[in-house]
Amino acid sequence: MPLRSLARHALAAALLLAACSDSTAPDVRRIALEEEIVGEVRRGEAIDFAVDIEPGTWVTLRLGAPADPIRARLYADDVEQVSIVGGFDEEDGEPAWLSPMLVETGTRYRIRIEPHEQGSGGEFSLLLTRADIEPESHPSSLEVGELVEGETIAHPADVDMFWIDATAGEEFNVFLQSMNPSNSGGLHGWIVSEIPGAPAFVPGFFEAAPAAGGLSDRAHGTITIPQTGRYRIEIFGGWHHVEGQFTGPYRLLLYPVDRAPESSPVALVPGDTLETESIDDVGDVDVFTLSGTPGSRWVLFVEAGGVAPHAIVADVGVFDGASATDAAGGATLLANPSPLFAMPASGSVAITVAGERSALGAYRGPYRLYAHPLSAAPESGDAAFALDQPVSGAIDVVGDVDEWTIDVPDDTIVTLSIARPAGTQG
Repeated sequence: MPLRSLARHALAAALLLAACSDSTAPDVRRIALEEEIVGEVRRGEAIDFAVDIEPGTWVTLRLGAPADPIRARLYADDVEQVSIVGGFDEEDGEPAWLSPMLVETGTRYRIRIEPHEQGSGGEFSLLLTRADIEPESHPSSLEVGELVEGETIAHPADVDMFWIDATAGEEFNVFLQSMNPSNSGGLHGWIVSEIPGAPAFVPGFFEAAPAAGGLSDRAHGTITIPQTGRYRIEIFGGWHHVEGQFTGPYRLLLYPVDRAPESSPVALVPGDTLETESIDDVGDVDVFTLSGTPGSRWVLFVEAGGVAPHAIVADVGVFDGASATDAAGGATLLANPSPLFAMPASGSVAITVAGERSALGAYRGPYRLYAHPLSAAPESGDAAFALDQPVSGAIDVVGDVDEWTIDVPDDTIVTLSIARPAGTQG
């Protein structure tokens, strides 16, 4: 398989090396942006090129080596930032590319060309050029909930950058999909904060779903914006040798997470089954409220009625961590109970229904929800009975309790016998 080096500028912090020694540095040749250099370097040699670039310019570097692998090291103020190796791709005629990087104010940039490891060296071609960072057809500003279509990664140095203005606490999922049936691997993206002093990366690296599937098949997972400000989304064609380089069209959606139920009242009706809601897409969340007498006991049931995976969770507040889960697939509603929980002193509790996870192949589809109030009173008849008087009752749902009372004379020895009707379980 042909190999390609496509290093990301954002990895620079992890790749910093010690400053190079001026005593061993070769003569430096000054070149201009967009100037293509063709030369030759042999084992034990190194060639340095210096270049002046306007701050704020996005640039990329292309390196070709038709004979033997050649390494290009990029220095900023004499500290190595990143390197790429050309020569592994010459079987298919493609050079190595450095993914676009932003030139900073007051920084001196230098490129060193040398044979790779113990290679013999040979001819090389070098081009430092302005990077293509603008989307081809969509504005660079993006809104959460806006579907991006018609965009393309046209070549190895093509990166589409979008900007969003987001508010702290805002939630969304990221869906990216290749629209190239013959080449779906290698398409990636990530989210970078542009807020001064804030961590550079939101937990937002994501990969693309294949063209044959759905837009949300490789969903990143719900992202919560940590700080109000501006964020940059970069879509690029790959960076890893074994992935190859993606080129072709794609789709992108920042799917907003709305915690309100889509078609049902927020307030659950005790004892009634909710049957009109669904997890509309990966990352969707529905939050309901359940009200009752403080201290009353409850059990909650949930059922995912769509196709597998039936991985859905209904969480009952945070006061005791009770939750009901349907992950078995095909189990009936009353087969998926939560632990028993007590209504808090406020008389109300939040119930949050969501997929078990919000990334990759998560559940999408309808669900049913049932909150059952538990009563200690028998469902039929009087709770009091006498000696030698048989009584009958039923445990209606998981967690149901029946309490009976009986008057027994002092010093009386009694025997209590409980029997289940034939064919019942428990």
